[in-house]
Amino acid sequence: MAGINIHTRCLLALCGVAIGCGSIGCGGGDAKIDEHQLAIRKQQMEIEKSLKPVEVPDGAREIPTSFAGSISEFKISPDRSRILVVATDPADERSRDFSPSKTFIVDPTDGRLLSKFDLPFYHAEFSLDGRRLAAIGEMPASVEGTTSIYDVRVADIASGQWQFIVGKSLVRIHAICWSEDGQHVMTVAITRPVLSKEESEQFRREKPDELLSLVGDSQVEFKFWNSQTGELWKTVAGPKLEGDRAILSQDGRFAAIWNSTNVGDVVICSPATGEELSRCVGHDLAVQEVIFGPAGNLLATRETLTEDTTANIAIWERKSGERLCEFDSHAVRMAFSPDERLLATANLSLDEQKQLNWDVTIWNVDRGEITRTLEPGGENARVAFLSNRELLTSSIHSRKSRMLVRDVAEP
Repeated sequence: MAGINIHTRCLLALCGVAIGCGSIGCGGGDAKIDEHQLAIRKQQMEIEKSLKPVEVPDGAREIPTSFAGSISEFKISPDRSRILVVATDPADERSRDFSPSKTFIVDPTDGRLLSKFDLPFYHAEFSLDGRRLAAIGEMPASVEGTTSIYDVRVADIASGQWQFIVGKSLVRIHAICWSEDGQHVMTVAITRPVLSKEESEQFRREKPDELLSLVGDSQVEFKFWNSQTGELWKTVAGPKLEGDRAILSQDGRFAAIWNSTNVGDVVICSPATGEELSRCVGHDLAVQEVIFGPAGNLLATRETLTEDTTANIAIWERKSGERLCEFDSHAVRMAFSPDERLLATANLSLDEQKQLNWDVTIWNVDRGEITRTLEPGGENARVAFLSNRELLTSSIHSRKSRMLVRDVAEP
């Protein structure tokens, strides 16, 4: 991953010089024009021009990204009417100096900006009608021995305003989603017993080489919040599992829990009852990512990707836990089509010169085979389906992202 290409390193270095010149007022007022700085700036512009794509690939259309700089994440609303984009803000003067990201809600047809949120969060989900946003916030904690505090937030997209922020928690909230009727927001966390001061001191005396945070059985916990008032409606205890990751299905009917550091099963639970429903068994390496299909019938799991191995992706039937098919790939991200028949992966590999290469693969889930490969260009490719035949990709070109929509329907 450290093999960033030489063009990128040169560009970052030149950008640093140009920014420094601007901050001290080169060529301003009666100051003498610095020909050397102008030459550097001209060279920087030539490098940027050479790295930026000029033409939209055949069969694709581009969604304008003037609202955003470097895109780090995006998500499609369930009704396919809006895109959530997490990116730097070109209007921010610090954006060229790695400014904090902001969240933009845009129209997928023309890139029109619908709303913008400055308050940071690390995970968000659209309501099923695409009109509201539920998010998990993360802020630095002041409590000794902890690193962050978490909260639950709900916003109205049309106004771009948070309606309420509730539920301060020292336990990491892993995922959030909406109930089918939109009346509740659901969250899942994995908790451990809290020891008293005396119990903690005794544990450290008896087991000085073990981590205190690993004491006791972990407990999966589901919370349901009133989406209008933010009040906690109920808490449901799930199974006791040694997991460190969790996700919820789009409609909130299912949850998947797993451990990303050790080889193990992916456990499917019901948030409504806390009951374990099924297991995806038989992974060879630790699972790094799990996604539900939009209908909740299928899951895709992605094992650890290293420089020496490929990442095994398996497709599972949610109800039975049966493995339907599997692929070997260099995938680092995945996305299902709305009908769950296609899976798109953003892939990262190293060539013989140890340079990073990105591409996108479309897999037919029924047949377990590749239907096509796309070259998005740039770096840090991401994927999401706008429809059963339209794939949205994003990649970074010279610190500026572009978003392309391509028809990926099978011939």
